Amino acid sequence: MMPDAIRRVLIFHGFVAWLGALILFVVAILLVQGRSQDKPWLRVLTTSATIAAILSFVSGMLLEAHYRIHLKQRLF
Repeated sequence: MMPDAIRRVLIFHGFVAWLGALILFVVAILLVQGRSQDKPWLRVLTTSATIAAILSFVSGMLLEAHYRIHLKQRLF
């Protein structure tokens, strides 16, 4: 992968991971407060958090090969 493509995947990975964590935090707060368990938008929030986790995993796997080949050798 070219450095520009790696940088784009890295930025996407970070953004999606933080967005997914924020959505999960909001869902956890709503569930602890006992509100909106029967609301349809709670299902949308949990689905979008799951999709964000999947996208973060896939983009992390794309970055992992580059990390093993190039960066790990320099760091350790």
